[in-house]
Amino acid sequence: MTRRLAVVVALLAALPAAAFSPASRDAALDRLAGDAGGGLRVELSRATGAARLVVVEPGRLPLAAKSTHARAMEFFERYGAAFGVDRPAEELAPLASRRDRLGAEHLSFGQRHRGLPVFAAVLRVHFDADGRLTAVNGAFVPDVDVATDPAVSAEL
Repeated sequence: MTRRLAVVVALLAALPAAAFSPASRDAALDRLAGDAGGGLRVELSRATGAARLVVVEPGRLPLAAKSTHARAMEFFERYGAAFGVDRPAEELAPLASRRDRLGAEHLSFGQRHRGLPVFAAVLRVHFDADGRLTAVNGAFVPDVDVATDPAVSAEL
């Protein structure tokens, strides 16, 4: 039984990640609009079709986590498909967090593909001074399909 389970796990791991689709994007945006109850602005990327900007009236989204980092990840778990994010814990890595002069906090997450950074793919999550989400923006490259195994050895 254990060997059979190992084979199933190996087969599942070999499957490609879920593909980005306008339908999954639209479902996430519909869920976001419903949860926000209005007060939402969305801009899509012409290059990828994924969201590149979401602006929400502060306090409209019911994000319950305590820290801003946890609330940002909660946002991506619920609505990440709008940006092309399928598995936030695997595809996003924290890069930076800063607080501005008004007390607003800005977090940056870099895209990862099989643990490696994706060039110039960064999503930023913005919270007001009261810790309420106000906007998410940036670039995420959906459906990255690049081999990550080294083709050249370290030996010369």
